[in-house]
Amino acid sequence: MILCLDFTSKKVKIMGLEREGEKFKVVTSLEFVISDLAKFFEEDIKNMSGDIDEIRVLGALENTFHKIFILPDLKKKMLKSALETEVIKSFGNNYQFRMRDLGEVSGPGTKVNRKIMAGGIKRDTLEELSQMFAKSRTEPSTYTTYPVALQALLGKLGLLSEEPLAFMDLDCPISRIVVFKEEEIRLTRELPTAEREKDPENSALAKDIYRTLLFYNDTYPEERVGRLVFAGNPVSSEVEQTLSQKTGAKVVPFVPGTLFLGIKGFPKIHP
Repeated sequence: MILCLDFTSKKVKIMGLEREGEKFKVVTSLEFVISDLAKFFEEDIKNMSGDIDEIRVLGALENTFHKIFILPDLKKKMLKSALETEVIKSFGNNYQFRMRDLGEVSGPGTKVNRKIMAGGIKRDTLEELSQMFAKSRTEPSTYTTYPVALQALLGKLGLLSEEPLAFMDLDCPISRIVVFKEEEIRLTRELPTAEREKDPENSALAKDIYRTLLFYNDTYPEERVGRLVFAGNPVSSEVEQTLSQKTGAKVVPFVPGTLFLGIKGFPKIHP
């Protein structure tokens, strides 16, 4: 079993998956508030250890970074060293990061550069997360960030393209919006979300989403977000239609069930 733990919201989301060919079968889905998580690590994960083949962990968004760097077209080791220098310049030396080569880009004259996407997590955050698994027989094989994991998921679902896409993961008290262009993570933002009783129409959230999309358009004036994807908690069709009309973007269905089997039995699953 692959055990996935998501620390990106107020509640820790835990999902157990079994591989079935190119797809995954959801065998368990749990949510814990932080105060109850100690019991899970002391008892439940110890009992499950014999069935766990792999553990994957998502760190909280506030302790991460995502940035595109344009670097000279160097050999792999030299490119990684150059990227490390740029990451330290931008964010300091307290991050562990991974790089993804997004290909060549034209430089001045005939010069060729490379576009590199880097995503990192603070080292002390990684240390705190790793300590949680001290009593587990299986240690995490992957620590990653929410946008990077989402990028992999949307890629498998065939949703990434040259046309920018805004993915809205609606949750309470925090929702997340991530904008992609192809495999590039262009923008990440967390938005406060009121409980349904206080804002039944999600009007405040819709305004924040719209402002975020306007900010993207101002940042990349030659582009417009062309597709909107909603996931997580349900939102009214009126909100979807209003955002679509204001931005000129079309709403694209999010159907994780094509990749995750048995997902209908776990309606609270977030990506």
